[in-house]
Amino acid sequence: MRVAVRIRPLRESDQADGAQEILRKVAGEPQVVLGADRAFTFDHVFDTAAAQHEVYEGCAQALVERVLKGYNSTVLAYGQTGSGKTHTMGSIGTPSSAVPEAALGIIPRTVAEIFVRVAGGDGELEGAALAASASFIEVYKEDIHDLLQPPIEAAAADGAPKLARLEVREKEGAITLPGLAMRPVGSPEEAMAVLSDGSSNRATGATAMNATSSRSHAIFT
Repeated sequence: MRVAVRIRPLRESDQADGAQEILRKVAGEPQVVLGADRAFTFDHVFDTAAAQHEVYEGCAQALVERVLKGYNSTVLAYGQTGSGKTHTMGSIGTPSSAVPEAALGIIPRTVAEIFVRVAGGDGELEGAALAASASFIEVYKEDIHDLLQPPIEAAAADGAPKLARLEVREKEGAITLPGLAMRPVGSPEEAMAVLSDGSSNRATGATAMNATSSRSHAIFT
């Protein structure tokens, strides 16, 4: 496991509220200093000027190689609402074609690189029969919902559409979700269309930090 910290720049609304920068990156080191002298070291630290491609190349690009060798890999974004998780991951649900290349997050960059590597057929992939599919679920109020299934009821007052609940089962030592929709995908565009479709079903609600906060944990596979 590797841990990276990304420092979000202050927004205009933050500055209007009188917020000030209290976190700084130590030059040349994966370390941040909070306040005057509280230092914390991580595997990677990205300051407010870090570009999306820098975060991807530092944290996720090497995992593509691992995936293509048969290993499971996960990238997890953790932080309070409004801290920039959706932006960094690129899970806003907007088709990649509508997002400037520089703004693309980890998910669209990872998906694109996987398809490029597979199409190239290099190394151990040469001559292999390959297929890709995508699923998208959310964990909301301790329930698991399939975001690719149509809502069974319209959105309630809390902004969450009524979605069918998936049961967690164990089969031959593996955790499964019976009934989970898996959509075949043959290109980065098709994979991101799955993300876009599922994002429209996610539970959202306004908070003091974020007017359209995602109120659930989402897993795109």
